[in-house]
Amino acid sequence: GKSTLAEQFVKAIQSSFNLYIAKHYEPIILNFADKVKKEVADLWHLDYDKLQNDSVYKALHRPKLIEHGNNMREINSEYWVNALMDTYKEIKFKKQPIIFIPDRRYFNENFSKFKIKKLVTIFVKTNTDILRKRLNNDEIFLNNLMLQYNESQREMQISTYNFDYVVSNNKSIEFLNNVAKCILLEELKNEK
Repeated sequence: GKSTLAEQFVKAIQSSFNLYIAKHYEPIILNFADKVKKEVADLWHLDYDKLQNDSVYKALHRPKLIEHGNNMREINSEYWVNALMDTYKEIKFKKQPIIFIPDRRYFNENFSKFKIKKLVTIFVKTNTDILRKRLNNDEIFLNNLMLQYNESQREMQISTYNFDYVVSNNKSIEFLNNVAKCILLEELKNEK
């Protein structure tokens, strides 16, 4: 749901639904998990591409990913934020970047020390019946469900954080694309 919404933001910007936005902004999706997966793949000699793209393989190694993520966070609470921002700094943009980070889960994953013009937070809710149908794999569904409801793996909940938007991911891709367009128009309305 979160990654799908981020992809819809990128598609909306690239589709030129709004010429001003398309002309002045460049979207990019950055994930905390990319660096976690890379480090875990290196440490345990795993296949990084499969960790990225194979949900069954990723589910099999999820305990390692969580353990490594938590260990590095204990050593330095800003480790993953700094790693993500290092990745961002390496990218050469032609326009004003808009960064989408679909896997922000912890309160300490904040960007206050970086010069970010605006941070918009979105919580994506998915109905469990719809999630089960989309995944079409009971093992992956149960892993996703456990992760979704495990407080230690997701501090930021609707009850614990004041999100700018709460989006229901119970509809079609077209619906999410329209939601992305509406949020973009709202957030960028004063930028011209």
